[in-house]
Amino acid sequence: MRAYVAATLDELSEMLEKKTFRYETAYILTTAFAQSNPEMDNEELEFELSWIAAQRSRTRGVDPLGFVLAVDLLNAQLGDALEDQVRLLSDIQWSQVESILVSESEESELTWYASQELATYLPAWKA
Repeated sequence: MRAYVAATLDELSEMLEKKTFRYETAYILTTAFAQSNPEMDNEELEFELSWIAAQRSRTRGVDPLGFVLAVDLLNAQLGDALEDQVRLLSDIQWSQVESILVSESEESELTWYASQELATYLPAWKA
């Protein structure tokens, strides 16, 4: 299941080093979220969740950018569902990260980076 995780620069650094990280929750397309946004199709709902995660990232850290990990979760990792999130029962492995989405402004735009690009861009994001 595709999920979006709000991350900070420090968490991205640690995940890159250790290849695993423990997050409490991830944003997923729940039935409740879809029902509360009936005017949106699945693609729009997925974008909205990733945007919410990016904004959450900004409030969690001191970084001016918002960072989101787009991950593929296993059913065994999914705990209780919330309105637009799910509690995670286990660590996320680096191999589950499909891409990194970055919010660079207040506009509802996200820049896509392949997970393999994290090591390249991380120093610039930290500067």
